[in-house]
Amino acid sequence: MTKHWIRLFALAVVVFAAMSCGSRDQTPQQKQSQGGSPGHGILIVAFAPDSADTFMRVGGDSILVLDWLRQACDSAKVTLAVKTFPFGTLVDAIGPRRNGDGGNWLYKVNGKMVPKAASSHVVSANDTVDFVYH
Repeated sequence: MTKHWIRLFALAVVVFAAMSCGSRDQTPQQKQSQGGSPGHGILIVAFAPDSADTFMRVGGDSILVLDWLRQACDSAKVTLAVKTFPFGTLVDAIGPRRNGDGGNWLYKVNGKMVPKAASSHVVSANDTVDFVYH
């Protein structure tokens, strides 16, 4: 059991370091998937390697990153798989892209990595959340 937690912690450190040091080489082609108006929250999900979907949220209410992602996946009819740990729930797979199959799902809020599980970070109306497979 201890080895499992050590491996999980090491993976989290490596992933965080990779995202902090590097940037994506390509800007994904984005398409409008759900209506909204400027100035409200924006969720960007790279469902496919060379493209991303943009989901806008109207309103000033705060929302958990994971709940917002669930809504976006439901809207796009894309499967979402999660894993729950004592520290929170992490995204394991979006569509066919699963953690450990050459990359991992990570998210940024307003361009910065968040050291929290997607189930415990609250975003507000003007935040931009970017989910990428890195």
